[in-house]
Amino acid sequence: MGNLCCVACVDQATIGVVERWGRFEKLAQPGFHFFNPLAGECLAGLLSTRISSLDVRIETKTKDNVFVQMLCSIQYRVIKENADDAFYELQNPKEQIQAFVFDVVRAHVPRMTLDELFEQKGDVAQTVLEELEKVMGAYGYNIEHILMVDIIPDAAVRKAMNEINAACMSHVTAPATVLHSIIFVFQLKGFSLLVYTRERLKRSSKLRRQRLKLKPST
Repeated sequence: MGNLCCVACVDQATIGVVERWGRFEKLAQPGFHFFNPLAGECLAGLLSTRISSLDVRIETKTKDNVFVQMLCSIQYRVIKENADDAFYELQNPKEQIQAFVFDVVRAHVPRMTLDELFEQKGDVAQTVLEELEKVMGAYGYNIEHILMVDIIPDAAVRKAMNEINAACMSHVTAPATVLHSIIFVFQLKGFSLLVYTRERLKRSSKLRRQRLKLKPST
């Protein structure tokens, strides 16, 4: 009597996990494979090695007491050589990645002002990448890229920032009503933002005066 055999085809960009008597035996590369059930062999599962993407939205607070929402996009994939770790160690990698991103961002952002956060969002992304690589590497995953897609302050701050930008771009001094509105909103959010508002308006006024001096007379 011939041996009882099973066959399976592992697709491209996929890794198979082979077990013998319920214990990990080897990884199956893309292609056609034979398994002998009488010897306890079976294909326990498949893992894609394609790049996966996960968008994470985090709400946190800056050093100057401004609540912001940050949209972070993470690209990750299974490390082919460590696919068994990815298969056995983590049941839901997306939840694990999201939890670690929350932890790193909420530890890092409260040390920065809102202005610093906008200027250094690339540094924040790099910090998250480095910390996430340390953790997820042990589970058989590689973090390919992290991008801070958007930083959204709360509605009151966004409105005030728009008014600041409008005042800074104007060729005349900001109306008193607008300036008082800006300062009032930022007083609610913290002293450092009030300073930021006044300093930005001062810089804008200085630049405007310089432009007027350089403007040729007619």
